Amino acid sequence: MYYGTWKKFLPSFLPFSDNEFNRIIAQGILEHVENIWNLLDELHRILKPKGILQVTVPHYNDVRAVHLDHKHFFSTRSFNNLLPERKIENYYCKAKFNIKKMRINFRKKNSRLSKLNFVVNPFVNKFPNFWEQFLSSVLSCQQLYFELEKLELKQK
Repeated sequence: MYYGTWKKFLPSFLPFSDNEFNRIIAQGILEHVENIWNLLDELHRILKPKGILQVTVPHYNDVRAVHLDHKHFFSTRSFNNLLPERKIENYYCKAKFNIKKMRINFRKKNSRLSKLNFVVNPFVNKFPNFWEQFLSSVLSCQQLYFELEKLELKQK
């Protein structure tokens, strides 16, 4: 595990070999990076085939998401551009991932309102598009969690 000063390495390169890690945890990082596409390409490069990228980001509708240091805002569909079945080519990023898991979380586990996760999460996570389009303005979540599985790039 690498605990270095991550900002000095981002977004141009990460000091690791290709296919080095089975799992990478990016918790509270992607929203701070200037060029997210370069970082996703780099994370893809250093993940082993079928490796998992675990991402936790604030949902765009949460008041904590609107922070001067945040460069990006995320929704439940933010990583859909990285899916292999996308017909439109992504010119910003070559990385391809499958979304293995997407979870909407309302409160951190140790907060007084964590029971909200137990009550609301099953419904919201079953119908994330409905929640995001119609309910997120009155029932805002705190963060989104994704597990992205690395897919091999096709050589042209």
